[in-house]
Amino acid sequence: MSNLNYTGVIKGGGFVSKHFWELDLDEIPLGWEKIHKYALENIPEGKVYKSEIEDIHGDTITEELLYDPVGYKKVLYRLFNEYKVKAKGLWSSRNLYDPDLFSDNLLELDAILHHILYNWCRFGELDDIEFYDSKDIERQILTDSVQFYLDSLEFDGDFEDKYNEYKAINNTDYLEEVKSMHEASVDLFFEELNNIIENS
Repeated sequence: MSNLNYTGVIKGGGFVSKHFWELDLDEIPLGWEKIHKYALENIPEGKVYKSEIEDIHGDTITEELLYDPVGYKKVLYRLFNEYKVKAKGLWSSRNLYDPDLFSDNLLELDAILHHILYNWCRFGELDDIEFYDSKDIERQILTDSVQFYLDSLEFDGDFEDKYNEYKAINNTDYLEEVKSMHEASVDLFFEELNNIIENS
């Protein structure tokens, strides 16, 4: 992905005192604790809502949304602890990796932990139905985390103020390079998709 040596990519030349994988979710306040408490008392198994949306052909389809804050929290908790173990293992064996491969793997794991933590901390409202789908959050995190991590370069808020120092990768040039390559691959995907649609 990059010809940058990981000592120029990883914070502090490869050694820092803080990482996402050293955090404990049990010690971090849930940003939507009131929502979780309400769900725990009223809909512990979640509730399915139906809404009608229009597809690209103009046809109306019924979409089901699972509102499940209790299950959502459990998924975030499980994923965070699962990927903490993977990140710790990668970090402890970093000297055994090719620098580019190590940087790529670390970026992915760090991005996943960052995304989970953001979803844990963010403020929520009771009517944010689409944000508490326990069946879809794992897919979202595993597919969207790197893009979210790269986009967060432009974010500015309480979460960033508190947790940006935990990012293992803070070399802006490297991240901008990755972001540019990622956006180019996304553009190519949609160009190919449009060609398929036009020719079908």
